[in-house]
Amino acid sequence: MLTLTREAWQRFAPRCPAAWTNALFDNLALLNGAGILQSELRWCHFAATVYHETNAFKDLRENLNYTTTHALRKAWPSRFRSKSDAELAPLLRNPAGLADQVYGCYSGRPATTIGDLVPGEAWQWRGGGWFHTTFKPAVDVYCAKLGVVPTPANALDDPVLTLRFAVQEWTDTGCNELADANNIRGVAKAINTGSADSAVEPNGMDGRKAAFARAWKLWGAYDDADTPAPRITMTRTLSSASSVATRSGMTSHMARWMALRRSG
Repeated sequence: MLTLTREAWQRFAPRCPAAWTNALFDNLALLNGAGILQSELRWCHFAATVYHETNAFKDLRENLNYTTTHALRKAWPSRFRSKSDAELAPLLRNPAGLADQVYGCYSGRPATTIGDLVPGEAWQWRGGGWFHTTFKPAVDVYCAKLGVVPTPANALDDPVLTLRFAVQEWTDTGCNELADANNIRGVAKAINTGSADSAVEPNGMDGRKAAFARAWKLWGAYDDADTPAPRITMTRTLSSASSVATRSGMTSHMARWMALRRSG
């Protein structure tokens, strides 16, 4: 088991709030039980994913306060590319309104993905927690798996509960095996799109590699991401998204929710 210290964690994530640091260190047994602390590579990929998804812990909830139409088009190109500046103007500096458009009742997504939402409710279920879990039905599934029923209204603000979500998602999508192979793109696809075999490119690969390098300097060595460390001999490729879903019990709806997290 890899030994973690609060000092090293603070060096890695100086913006991490005290409550979130406590949540992590009070639940190291959870991470160890999931195999995440069994090697430096596994932990570094997990920590790097957390660091990237939370924007270095500056955004514990997804920040939808956009100030330019250019930024909106860059974030959701398929959804907003053809929209004029005038059409997008009402979404600027309007986080709750934007949430309705991209994650809620005006998004065009099916109710199986977003839930039975009315205007204004999507804001509550925007990305949140260690891996920025998104959409109420996805949160409901994680809560049910963990025996937390009914789903708490503040689920995505809870550092302990969302850490449990992150560990569940990590294991459901086979990320330990991907980390053993030092496959940073595979880990990113698994968490960002729902499958390491997805044809969708994960967002922010440069940031993810930088986050991994930051972790590896503290807990590993100086190998580049996507270059397996010499001491790692186990390399296992996940043959398909369905094999992951079958092995882990992940539902097809869950894989679709994750694939839609950052899509248009």
